[in-house]
Amino acid sequence: MLVVVALHWIASFKGYYWTTSWYDIMMHFLGGLFVFIAALWALNTQYAAKLAPYITLRNLLIFVFVVGFLWEAHEIVLKFADVNEAGYWPDTIDDLINDMLGAGLAAFIFRKSIPRKIQ
Repeated sequence: MLVVVALHWIASFKGYYWTTSWYDIMMHFLGGLFVFIAALWALNTQYAAKLAPYITLRNLLIFVFVVGFLWEAHEIVLKFADVNEAGYWPDTIDDLINDMLGAGLAAFIFRKSIPRKIQ
């Protein structure tokens, strides 16, 4: 998490999101990976015991998608993005795909390295 936060902070001040074409792709990939891992961690606490019947890899991936969608909405609300701007929709779809690719990698690694009840 600290790596993602530090990279975002640096990019925000240095303008990497607008000057380095691959930076946004990397950040969405890492963001999806982090959100998935953070959700797994949170679900392994005593407070998440009631959620156990609903914890599946599919539901975790849906959660990552919802977080990615809310991030895109946050960009609109704060006027970092404009839906009427040329290229907005393809960029947003790419962002959501990269969120899911990061989460997918985390799910794949989790599934292969730590056999659990989660399907």
